[in-house]
Amino acid sequence: FQGDETAKEVLDYNKRSFWVRYFWLSARLSILEDKKAKALEELFKCVSLLDKEGIGEAPVLIQLPHCRRTPELNIDTIIHEINLLKIDLLLENTIPEMMEKEVYSECVNLLSPLLFSNKDILPAYALKMEEGISSVELSALDVLIKACQMSKP
Repeated sequence: FQGDETAKEVLDYNKRSFWVRYFWLSARLSILEDKKAKALEELFKCVSLLDKEGIGEAPVLIQLPHCRRTPELNIDTIIHEINLLKIDLLLENTIPEMMEKEVYSECVNLLSPLLFSNKDILPAYALKMEEGISSVELSALDVLIKACQMSKP
């Protein structure tokens, strides 16, 4: 009966990996359509599915052979994308108001955990020479630097 359990685990993994790929692609499409809230929902579904798969084990990798930018997914990659979307939303709405009100330390407190949440993913994902750093990251770094320079120690 152990063969039945192994077959069930493989089938369960295949279902989960299918749905992770589906929600990832749906999120990417939502980003292109400028539907950032929907993209966040889809990415949270990806994390949920991967988290169920990899509790207490080595990180689960989902292969995306059809994607040049992201050939494989894991929780860190998806969390990085979630953080970029959160940063983008903050830069559109909250951060400009905070900078006008001169609450620089709060800007730093909002942006720095999102920008520097996972030091392991940054070199492999965001700093590829052919892709460069995303404009959202550069904008957030620019605001973060300005806020740090203007805040009182």
